[in-house]
Amino acid sequence: MNVEIAVRPQIHTGGPLMVARNYSPSAVRIAVKGDESKLLSLLMLNDEEAICPVSEERLMQAIRRGIDREGSIIGVQHLDGEIIASIGLVADLPWYSRSRFWHQRYCFVHPDHRPDHRVDHRKGGSHILKNLVQFAKWAADYTGMPVIMTTGSGPEMAGKHRLYDRLLQRVGAVYLYRGGFGSKILSKPPEVSLLLAGEEDEMLAFLKGFAAHGAIDVDLTAAMDSIRKATDRKMSSIGVVRRHGEIIGAIGIDIAEPWNSKAWICYERWCFVKPKTSGVFASLAQFAKWYSDQMGRPLVLGVLQKEKTEAKVRLFRKIAPQIETIFLHEPMG
Repeated sequence: MNVEIAVRPQIHTGGPLMVARNYSPSAVRIAVKGDESKLLSLLMLNDEEAICPVSEERLMQAIRRGIDREGSIIGVQHLDGEIIASIGLVADLPWYSRSRFWHQRYCFVHPDHRPDHRVDHRKGGSHILKNLVQFAKWAADYTGMPVIMTTGSGPEMAGKHRLYDRLLQRVGAVYLYRGGFGSKILSKPPEVSLLLAGEEDEMLAFLKGFAAHGAIDVDLTAAMDSIRKATDRKMSSIGVVRRHGEIIGAIGIDIAEPWNSKAWICYERWCFVKPKTSGVFASLAQFAKWYSDQMGRPLVLGVLQKEKTEAKVRLFRKIAPQIETIFLHEPMG
């Protein structure tokens, strides 16, 4: 999808842009051709939140797509002719919907230009990260698509975390299980089975039940496409728990290449359990770890606060450390 044409035709690289409240268009500009090498040099330093080794080739591919507006956009900040900070956003689709949202790929400030290390206090080092966040909020407001942003959970990310907390709404957390890296291969829980071809309608009915209670806003066509991808084993699988012949819990896992690496990763896309069913979350989590170990790939797990399941949060905290916090900005009406 070309953002310049399909999302909002008026987005361009020159001239005044409609801006969100409290956003300065002079602070961050949209990346253009000619920025590639400077952006690559900057982003090669950004291994702070990387799960797998960073690939220069994959970075350059993402930079070129952002500059060409192929479903993504890049904002940059300059100082003395050098790019000192940048943010990359991609127009993404959730597995259950046709409604796109902006997803932060990265939001990075050169270490020499952060508040604790900036060379010249008069050049606004403390505001650089804030400008990048405001750029993301502007993109959301201007296109009418929400933006999801994340920041690491380590102590070195404390300042970034505080800023995100001030400017955005905290909505969830991300956890990482490093399967396939010397961990013991677990046995698949016997109560969890792989969803098979011919069982798609049963799975869709299960998901519709959660939609009816407001847990997710399901587009049935999009959800069925995701289910069929799993039953066709197209880099995706669904584990289900049944009792008395009825699905009472399920987890969806995809295998995909991250934007900045050539190493494949397992991503938990969703994990739902019917109320008042004990032990099901634990079984599905064991299935996810087994799947990760079988694939020899790390596993990324996520929890959104709107799911309202403290059991899931407690369980994920037990099996994997938290690596990121998820934040949201809804477009201004």
